[in-house]
Amino acid sequence: MARSLAGLALVLVALGAWLGLSAWNQSVVGEATVLEIQEGDTPLKVLGRFEKTTLDPYFLRLALRMGVPLKLRPGEFEIPAGLNWLQLIDFLRRAKPKLYFLTHKEGHNLFDLHATFQSTPFSMSLETWQKLMKRQDWLSRMGVPSTGSGTLEGFLFPNTYAFQKVDKVETVIESMLKEFEKQALPRLQSHPWAKDPGGLYRLLTLASIVEKESGHADEQPRVAAVFWNRIKKKMRLQSDPTTIYGLLPNFDGNIRKRDLTTPTPYNTYTLRELPLGPISNPGLSAIEATLNPAQTDDLFFVADQEGRHVFSKTYAEHKKWVEEHQIKPARTRRQSKGSR
Repeated sequence: MARSLAGLALVLVALGAWLGLSAWNQSVVGEATVLEIQEGDTPLKVLGRFEKTTLDPYFLRLALRMGVPLKLRPGEFEIPAGLNWLQLIDFLRRAKPKLYFLTHKEGHNLFDLHATFQSTPFSMSLETWQKLMKRQDWLSRMGVPSTGSGTLEGFLFPNTYAFQKVDKVETVIESMLKEFEKQALPRLQSHPWAKDPGGLYRLLTLASIVEKESGHADEQPRVAAVFWNRIKKKMRLQSDPTTIYGLLPNFDGNIRKRDLTTPTPYNTYTLRELPLGPISNPGLSAIEATLNPAQTDDLFFVADQEGRHVFSKTYAEHKKWVEEHQIKPARTRRQSKGSR
């Protein structure tokens, strides 16, 4: 290391002496610019890109001829204005590539994540995305049942991920899977269900439903308790988000009675078991809630006007809260709209 630095210093001193002292301080970056270096690019290829920017390639070309060592890393580099030739060479040797950030939110499903990717360099068609989500080596690694319809839904852990423009979309997906293996998998493996074939997948499916039913971490254990109690009593889960998932990507935002009565692999109004697979990518709070549900006999819940939920142990009590929080407000809105 010391020898290479000493060699670089000698080359730079010789080059500076040959050019003249004034060249040391001569600016070669007219305006701030962005330079992209691809994997495998040689200094000469990079030099060619200089000519398409505001950078003066003369001094870099001269430095290369004099043997100045450059270790170019792939990436997108934001080069500030006003650098002299020595500063530019040093910048290219030391600069860190520009990073982009993608935020994958708790409860987002594969269709949501596809939409998020559309604003990144990884924009692609829905068909291409769906094929990627069925990549067999990933499905096998995650333990997705080999039904032919399995995807990575549920395994793409919600977080904010950094990437470079030169990265591939597979790099970001791999980061999400590794984060799942680090954060979620050990927790899920601690549950008794995980000891049975397909049990961990069913746990993740239940956690994904809990996540979609409530984004409030403090009430997720109670939501989870409702579903566990229903499972124990062999009741249908009757979860609207599962029914909606079975309609994607063609759901128009309105769930209708026929949607609730039409069987699909995800419609828990007709199924007497969990849906085919996860319906979202749950965060840690929903996973923890599923593994450690509240101790309650609740069997029902309904959304209130504040975006939270009211829980009930009996159907009669549930009907009362539905009337209070759903039917009455809807009737009031219709009457208000009709009186205008």
